[in-house]
Amino acid sequence: MHKATYASRICHLCRPNCEAKVTAVDGRYKIGIYTVRKIQYGEEITLDYNSIKEGKEEYEASDCLCGSQVCRGGYLNLIGEGSFLEMLKDCHKILNCHRLMLEACELNSVSEVDSLDL
Repeated sequence: MHKATYASRICHLCRPNCEAKVTAVDGRYKIGIYTVRKIQYGEEITLDYNSIKEGKEEYEASDCLCGSQVCRGGYLNLIGEGSFLEMLKDCHKILNCHRLMLEACELNSVSEVDSLDL
């Protein structure tokens, strides 16, 4: 059983001071938290929970109360039902999808950019 890490304690802000980046290390994916601007002493560490959803019900229930000057009023974006599958069909034919999955599963497949972050 996996338990939550410190990242589960980080609050949302529409103008956050950190971002999460996924990198591959020794064939395993890791999520790192990196600053995007200077953090003042005593300032809370924040992330933007913004994500894309296809379901209207979940989208409408996502109210944001962060109080930021640039608050979007919600932390989800609605793209419409089936949009993700449509994009996959249009942009990635079945062989290309399999190729991408195989590449993602290869051991030691750390990109140059990810390597610099590590």
